[in-house]
Amino acid sequence: MRVIYSYNRSKRTLDREEALVEAALPQRPPYDEELDHTRIKLARRHKTTVAENVSRFSLRYIWAPVPKDPKPDQPPVHEPLLYQERHVSRWGLPQAVEINLELRDPADKTSRYPLTTVLPMRAPSQRWTRDRLEEMFDAPG
Repeated sequence: MRVIYSYNRSKRTLDREEALVEAALPQRPPYDEELDHTRIKLARRHKTTVAENVSRFSLRYIWAPVPKDPKPDQPPVHEPLLYQERHVSRWGLPQAVEINLELRDPADKTSRYPLTTVLPMRAPSQRWTRDRLEEMFDAPG
């Protein structure tokens, strides 16, 4: 299943679109090219509004680096998380996504309700060292 969340600034809505993937995904392109999403065959598309009166919406992708030299006989060394405002599909899945949004009260335009939540990924993701992640984030594209 493919799920896409989108923020419509003009309508101030947060929308969710889901569709079943009918055919196998196309082969992963070389590192310097993006996946051609138009080649993915979708069926039974459904779009719904998740939230209205959204005055602000943003995503941050959270990456948890692995230690450079892990020692199997010792507890893992804490590595600070890395946050990215953008995501490129060839990076693979991050370990979590942070969602920030602000809802406006339709009856009182001055009242705003901020909401922040972190959603861990429940799918396999590649873990990298801090140096490798920073190199990946700095690459063009």
